[in-house]
Amino acid sequence: MEVRTASPPFDSSLADVILRSADGVHFHVVKAILRLASPIFNDMFTLPQRIPDADDVELSNADPTKVPQESTFQNPQIPIVDMAETSYVLDRLLRYCYPTVCPRVTDLQAYCETFAVARKFEMEFACQMLTRDFPGLDKAISDGPMKAYTLACKYRLGDVASLAAKEALRKSLDDLLAEDVDIDDMSTQEYDAILQYHRKCRIMCRDLVSQDDFRWLQNGGAYGLSICQCETSSRSFRVRFGATLASVTALPSTITPPHISAAAASFNLRRPKWWFDHIDKIADVFKHKSPLAPEIFDVSPTLKIIESSRCPHCQKTGPEELRTFTADLQREINDIATKGIPLNIAF
Repeated sequence: MEVRTASPPFDSSLADVILRSADGVHFHVVKAILRLASPIFNDMFTLPQRIPDADDVELSNADPTKVPQESTFQNPQIPIVDMAETSYVLDRLLRYCYPTVCPRVTDLQAYCETFAVARKFEMEFACQMLTRDFPGLDKAISDGPMKAYTLACKYRLGDVASLAAKEALRKSLDDLLAEDVDIDDMSTQEYDAILQYHRKCRIMCRDLVSQDDFRWLQNGGAYGLSICQCETSSRSFRVRFGATLASVTALPSTITPPHISAAAASFNLRRPKWWFDHIDKIADVFKHKSPLAPEIFDVSPTLKIIESSRCPHCQKTGPEELRTFTADLQREINDIATKGIPLNIAF
């Protein structure tokens, strides 16, 4: 393999150790700097060192605590340590240790690979700076959630896997499976985990709107305490008033029946037909597409129906009720995605 010397500052004559990358690039570095930056390097360089007679020892990815022995190569005065990482990853990682400029990360795979190595060497500062230097991280995950999840599995990055799984809720299952990913980078269990997460989130979100039980709303009293006289549905809209029993004694007669108890103030409301048409549309999206599909939060078609109605009450209160409901729904979906359904992966 051709031996090359890394670019400055990793070509210094002050170096007292050489890190040799997997692709044969020599990084001439100062032990003291690496010892300050990484507990793993500190432990490695404080052990008694010897010049072996056999082959160089590789620093294993599978066991980051394994201490490599040093060997001579070309210059017997400067020991060489073989590294499992590529020169690209080592260059970026070492720049976070040295007083030098580190370019921004522009590629998700490079971020994941370098972050995993920084974590392996317990370089907390490098982990923080990597995330800072990749302003496009969220967009990269959003653009290809299945790819991001696959990379997270490959490099054992739990936070990235969780973000990717949540972003996957913006796509249908068919769209997710159509992404070009290397399925060999994750186990069967990890592959199944994101599919089950997506399915269970869709079911829980669909249940929010398919049973006409809306007691999860933050303030059910904001939805139609004064009901219009236009076309209504035969279905009722169960809400939680979110107040004391004494404060709901003057409910209008259009509430049928009250079903109010001191323990949980809730009641059923009749709603206009356009309201339940809107709810049914959302339930259908949950069933056939995804929990965070854009059309779930698009109220413009229903607003047009309200505007064209002849009911002055709907025209006055309907738009605000619809927007309030959409905000509450989005909050509830986020809670399901982040706290309601676990992503069953082992890292």
